[in-house]
Amino acid sequence: MKKSGQVTIFIIIAVVIVGAVGGYFLLRGESSNEDRIYTPDVEGVREFVQDCFDEASLIGMYEFGEQKNPSTQNLNSEGLPYYYSGDQNLLPSKIDLGGEISNYILESFSLCIGDFENFENLEISSRQPSVNVEIENLKVSTELNYDLNVKKIGSESSSNLKEAYSSEVDIKMGKMYEVIENIVSIDTTNEYGHCLTCSNELLEENDFNMENF
Repeated sequence: MKKSGQVTIFIIIAVVIVGAVGGYFLLRGESSNEDRIYTPDVEGVREFVQDCFDEASLIGMYEFGEQKNPSTQNLNSEGLPYYYSGDQNLLPSKIDLGGEISNYILESFSLCIGDFENFENLEISSRQPSVNVEIENLKVSTELNYDLNVKKIGSESSSNLKEAYSSEVDIKMGKMYEVIENIVSIDTTNEYGHCLTCSNELLEENDFNMENF
């Protein structure tokens, strides 16, 4: 097992994501029915959910970059995931990574939402939220499906708040994935193990410089 090379690859992924999200991210959010007119109470809930999802998307990306409680089974003695062993490529797919990111986002979102305790005059019931994550070359797009029923205390009528909320984090994660994929491909076929020169060249060709990390 080429341990040093595997840890190097993990560090590249983790630090780039943490640095990007903490430094030059642009986070944008919107819901599917922003033109729809709600009562002030319901609109306040909608805006609260959107704000929580924006925050959760950012925190989820950051925590994924730090690899807190990684779900992968391929962990070294330091608890860090590795992405190849000998000539075996263990790099997860972008779909799998998106699923892992969505778990971090959902956890953060639930903490932010709480029990809607800030809305003391409302009774709010909800269905289980779900998050989809799409890793693109220059950004990570997230979408939340979250159905709510909002009722003012003492009122007989209620409002259904059925929205698809979306956010974007401007980070070159898809591009980074391609670079890491190439590094793993080279290392799994290199009889001498991890090729540091090859890694540096690929990083620089794609405007990722180890000095920036």
